[in-house]
Formats: sequence, C-alpha cells, structure tokens
Amino acid sequence: MSQAVTGLSALLFICLLCVSCGREERTAPMLTESRAVELAKEEFTKTGLKVEDYRVRVTTNLNGNKWIVWFDENLQYPPPGSDHAVLVEKKTGRAIFMRGK
Repeated sequence: MSQAVTGLSALLFICLLCVSCGREERTAPMLTESRAVELAKEEFTKTGLKVEDYRVRVTTNLNGNKWIVWFDENLQYPPPGSDHAVLVEKKTGRAIFMRGK
C-alpha cells in the first residue's frame, strides 16, 4: 500500500511539473511598449528620416500581437499621408517600416 501511495505521489508530481512547463511556454514574455518604441525608432532612422521631426504615438493591432508605432510629422497642420508607421511584433521584436502615402 505504501509503495502505491509513493508511486501515485511521484506520478502526480511529474504531471504537475509537465503542466507547469507547458504553461510557461504559452506565457512567454512579450516585448514591452518602451522596447517596441526603441526598435521602431531604430528601424525608422534606417530610412534616412529624423525621429526629431515627428511625434511618436503607440497603438496595438486588433489581434494584440503587434505594436504599431506611429510617426506623425511634427507640424501644426500635417499634410495627409505625412505619417509613417513601424509594426513591431510583440513576440519576436521584428520591425517593419511602412511609409505614409
């Protein structure tokens, strides 16, 4: 009887360990908003544009898996299409520049 209880306890411990490890993968840390802005600024400057000439604002996409960092021209009345965006994937940090029209 004692061996059966010990065996069941060990089996229960192993099951709990496996479940907790599986849960850890699903809740892997995601990119913070501030880090996404840093990555977006780096990607933005690669295009030859200056961050100082733009106001920066951050949103997320509908699925919540990407940060959208907007660069709006720093004018009182910016012309249409003068805003640019950088999409930053929350899991990988991959940044993609999207030029305004």
